[in-house]
Amino acid sequence: MTTPKVIRVDTHADKTSIKTRVDRAAKVAEVVPTSTLYTSVPAVKTVLDALVADGTSLQAAETQVTRDDDPRPSSGSTASARPTR
Repeated sequence: MTTPKVIRVDTHADKTSIKTRVDRAAKVAEVVPTSTLYTSVPAVKTVLDALVADGTSLQAAETQVTRDDDPRPSSGSTASARPTR
């Protein structure tokens, strides 16, 4: 009897920060269109498409949070974004 192969993928480094998650999603988006596995297995395509979309959404959310946390007034506005203490 043959022991089945087990493939393990270490994803720890990809989950250390928002930047690493977004970077991984961008890299996946870059390379998957040429992958036979991606193009021939619908379940794989679905999961990887979701990963890429989540990376895009995460980047947009991070950008918005950073913008909201910026105490400087936005361009065109003279009002302070946050009251001074």
